[in-house]
Amino acid sequence: MDAVLDKIRKLLALANNNDNEHQAAAATAKAMELMERHNLDLSVLSAQKPDGTRDDRKLKGGLYGWQRKIWEASAKLNFCMYWSIKGLKAGSAYEHRILGKQVNVVSAQIMAEYLQNTIERMAKAQAKTTNTNVFARPMVAYREGIAARLIERLEQLRHDRMEEEQRKKDAWANQHSTGTALTLIDVAHTEEDYNNDYINGWEPGTSARMRAESEARSAARRREREEKKAEHERRYASDPEYKAEYDRIVAEQTAANDKWWADLSAKEAKKAARRTEPKPRSRAMTPEEQRARLSTFTDGYYDGDKVGLDQQVANNKHAKLA
Repeated sequence: MDAVLDKIRKLLALANNNDNEHQAAAATAKAMELMERHNLDLSVLSAQKPDGTRDDRKLKGGLYGWQRKIWEASAKLNFCMYWSIKGLKAGSAYEHRILGKQVNVVSAQIMAEYLQNTIERMAKAQAKTTNTNVFARPMVAYREGIAARLIERLEQLRHDRMEEEQRKKDAWANQHSTGTALTLIDVAHTEEDYNNDYINGWEPGTSARMRAESEARSAARRREREEKKAEHERRYASDPEYKAEYDRIVAEQTAANDKWWADLSAKEAKKAARRTEPKPRSRAMTPEEQRARLSTFTDGYYDGDKVGLDQQVANNKHAKLA
């Protein structure tokens, strides 16, 4: 596994330091293909042989909001939990915290670092082209625009991938009377449960057991409601006295409800007549919201489509990340 990770890092380094966009895209596609393939294989293996061992990793970084959002989206795509940490003492630095299975944490870290470095590289190129200071407000907005678009694309990738996995799961269920197909949906649930166990200090498997018990109770309540409904429909159709009494109760309850709503509406109308509406106060925009109105934010948003995520997706029915 270390050899694979080393190869991925070298490919992403080649992509980040390559001025040739086609070569950079090809290196990115290969790196993301390796990440996805090995992550999926190991995740499926882990789901078959459960292992609640977690990697709780803290890494320096995340001074800017767009950086933290990129790391969070990358962590989510790789079945990890993410927090941004900043100490309370003066001068404390920001940290990323990623929790998950080791291979997933490593994949999330590699992806986030690649995307963050790519945004920085694009911002420097844009600043040079427009003769703008790379740390100026318009260039910060440019970075935020790219990040906003990349986050949308990462979320769409996850959505599309899970939809495809659900279709596979449904197709399996239609073709097989027993057993289940192991898909990324199961992997996502397994990882979420193990992460939750770790955070709460529970024995691995506790969240999965609690969720299964909750689902069993819900299923039992649904069966009970369905049985009562079926019994009511049978008696309503065959017992005139039961039908008459039921209709009487429904009519009384409907009348009571109508009266309650009418009284409430009357009270609200009286309050409204006495009340003087205050003048609306507009909320001041945050600095980030103000930067989002700059033209450079829009430029960055559209340039976010140039980052190499789609090439591998177009050639892979499983929507691999590249």
